[in-house]
Parts: sequence; structure tokens; C-alpha cells
Amino acid sequence: FGNSSPFFVVAFLLVVDTFLIMIEKTGEVQEPPAVDLEDMGNTPHTEEKASEWRQAWTLLHDPSILCINILVFSGNAGMTILQPTLPIYANKYLGFGQFGQGVTWGVMTFTYLLSRPLSGIVADKLAKWTVITIGVLSLGIGLMIVGSKPLLFVVVLGICCVGVGVAFITTPCMPLLADIVEAKGSQGYGLVYSMADISTSLGMIVGPLMGSLLSGWFTFRLTCHAAGAMMLLNLMASMHLKKMTKPGREK
Repeated sequence: FGNSSPFFVVAFLLVVDTFLIMIEKTGEVQEPPAVDLEDMGNTPHTEEKASEWRQAWTLLHDPSILCINILVFSGNAGMTILQPTLPIYANKYLGFGQFGQGVTWGVMTFTYLLSRPLSGIVADKLAKWTVITIGVLSLGIGLMIVGSKPLLFVVVLGICCVGVGVAFITTPCMPLLADIVEAKGSQGYGLVYSMADISTSLGMIVGPLMGSLLSGWFTFRLTCHAAGAMMLLNLMASMHLKKMTKPGREK
């Protein structure tokens, strides 16, 4: 059907998804509650607003939240750095056509999907920072494996490690953010989750740009090794999260 057909399929699915969301949300619309204007004059809205801003400012400067956002950014960047470069490498050295490249990405995506619930189960058994550390190691080593030798089983093993690594990094981060907010007695769940979403988006933007630039300046294999080494530097961020505990659950 041509190279443009996947984009039309995705666009159609997005339209259907938007339509279903609109139908669901329409049934949830409720009338706003009546407001007593006399009571509004006695409510300290200004003090509450100032308190909310102080809590938000405190969360933005929390070292653990910054570390989590660095990890989320790096995890997504480490995965997407392969997007513009791996297809060219696979076609040149492995003789992969469009179908072979699709299967390659499908293997990594399938590994990622399987690892998401597995990482959640492991995170409930172990400390979350331990699972994140395993993810950082898997991602960094996986990128180095992908760039080690132009052999099929080596590339497949590497991308599987990358999929597992990203899942083990990103999955425990959300409940860990909730733990931090609860520990501070704040209600800034929306703020910290939005920061994580921004980090995810930035990682997906920066990853392909880095992959294209580094592969243009150097080689694909050197790019993978450099990216893997940079990902392993995130071990410092994951080790910092060891200090973050939730009373009665993690130590």
C-alpha cells in the first residue's frame, strides 16, 4: 500500500480513539455545584493559592524528582536514538528490507510490552530503585551489544535488552513519584506526573536527533557504544533514589 499507509492507519486509530473519549466524557458531564457568594468572601483563597505555589516550587527543586525525570528522559532517548540509525544499519549489514526492519522493531516493542507488567511485579517485591538500576544496566549494555557486531542474533539480543531496560526504568518511576509527593504531605500529583510526561516527550525528541547527528559524525557502532556509556552514567541518579523510602514498604 505504499510507505504512507502506516501514517493513515495511525491517523484513523487516533480519530477513533478521540471519538470514543468524547462519547465517554460526554456522559460524565455534571452540572457545577451552586456557589454561595457570601461564603466566598470568608474563604482565604489567596493563602491557599500561595500555599499551592510553595508546594509546587518545593517539588520542582526536589533532587529525587529531578533524578527520576533524568532517568525517564534518558530511558526514552536511549531507545529512540536507534530509530533513525538502526534501519540503515540493518539494511546495509544484515540485508533487511522493510519487512525485516518492521520485525526488528516489533521484537523490541514486544519485549518492552512484556517487561512493563513484569517490572511492576518485581518493583512490588524489591525496592523500586533496584528495579530502576537493573533497567539502567540493561539499557546501557543493550545499546553496546547492538553496536558490537553486525550479526542478527547480536542485534536482536541487544534490542531486547533495550526494551527490557526502558520498561524497568519507566514503570517504577510513576509510583515512586507518588511516594515522594506523599512523603512531603503535598497534593502535587498532577505537577510531578506532567513533569514526567515532559521528560518522556523530550527524550523522544532528543533521541532521534542525537542518533542522526552522532551517526553522521561517527559510525553507527561508535554511536551505540557512546550512547550506552552515557546511559550507564545514570547509575548515579538511580543510586540517589536509594535514599527515597516509603515507611513500612521500602527500605
